[in-house]
Amino acid sequence: MRVAVIGAGPSGLTAAMALARQGNEVIVFDRDPGPGDSWRRRGVMQFEHPHLFRSMARNLLRERLPDVLDAIVAAGAEPFGEGDGMVLRCRRSTFERALRAAAVAEPGVSFVHGHVDRVTPGDLVSLTVDGVGLEFDLVVDAAGRTSRVTRAFRPAAEGCDSGIVGVSRSYRLLPGAAAGPVNSPPGYAMGHDGYALIVFIQDDGVFAPLIVLPKDNTAALSALRHPSAFSAALRAHPVAADWISTERAEPIGPVRISANLFNSYRGQPFSGVTRVLSIGDSVCTTNPTGGRGVSLGIASAIAMTDIVGSCPPSAWACALDAWCERHLRPWFHDALLNDEVMRRQWAGLPLELSGPLAPDLILRAASQDPSLLPAVIPYLTMHSTSAVLEPVSERAREILRGSPMPALPGPSLGTLLGSEAAAA
Repeated sequence: MRVAVIGAGPSGLTAAMALARQGNEVIVFDRDPGPGDSWRRRGVMQFEHPHLFRSMARNLLRERLPDVLDAIVAAGAEPFGEGDGMVLRCRRSTFERALRAAAVAEPGVSFVHGHVDRVTPGDLVSLTVDGVGLEFDLVVDAAGRTSRVTRAFRPAAEGCDSGIVGVSRSYRLLPGAAAGPVNSPPGYAMGHDGYALIVFIQDDGVFAPLIVLPKDNTAALSALRHPSAFSAALRAHPVAADWISTERAEPIGPVRISANLFNSYRGQPFSGVTRVLSIGDSVCTTNPTGGRGVSLGIASAIAMTDIVGSCPPSAWACALDAWCERHLRPWFHDALLNDEVMRRQWAGLPLELSGPLAPDLILRAASQDPSLLPAVIPYLTMHSTSAVLEPVSERAREILRGSPMPALPGPSLGTLLGSEAAAA
């Protein structure tokens, strides 16, 4: 078949290579011309922000595109962990450069730098690119949450703004300097009064502290966007201060704001529309603080390829929609629940235990009762959706009702912002 893939992010590139290895001719269309000495992915806000690539992404690449995984690791991505729980630590730019280079070298894949104006379904799908009409047997929309080219014949999106914003900056370790304190796969992660702090270990000695806070705290956001205030806030946190010590590291980029963090879900095209499919963020977008977007995008690209290779065109959209309902929608639902927990915690409100229990609360209960861990670990590694947590949800509810949560550790957000250095 002749296939068009709209979007050259991780979902689109994975789909392009997987479809080409089925014997198809694949053309990838993207507004971005590709990597250069300085690469800024147009319209991809999260490209410059810190990342952790979860084990789902790493395992799918190992199983289906092992040579591509090898190339990503050779480019600098650091495998961390053991077995099927292994993650990849690296910058999004490092990951995408290697992925794009592999796609460019893939027989059967070619690239067109251009803007897709319109998609018109039919026995063959018409694609209008910068005013020029082209026809394809299949069009794959991997252009992300803001893509408009397939909206006219798909259901309305569900979801909302997460109400959360992130502020980050990249640093590089000085020659011979060791990493700072670590406590989790990203590097360091801890919830505090009014915010969360995550220090992401990346590649090539780069790390990036991220302060996550409520979007409606406009005063804090306004202050933290300034490099001097952001640095002062980090210095007021003992662990962050250790990481950014002048004896250990130096900043290598500006302060970056990650806003408009949505949780959204949109199904496949309506019945009767064939040969047009959507994957990745075009279907399901989750708050990137959870670090699940790339994994879910790669998973949907592989699932779409398998469906196209095993079903007639008339069944593609229905089969992929059913797969997305089973494997993507649960993560969208979890993101809504988890974000609500975070916002309530920051607002000083009590836990909401009467309705569906947020997975993050079950993880919190597991820290007090290790018997919950056999259910929790497959969820943490993304080997299972939150369905694996259902058998232990009532036990978690009992734990949370019966024992008050410990006070949040570390300095409050007010302390960070009110530090003498930040005030200056």
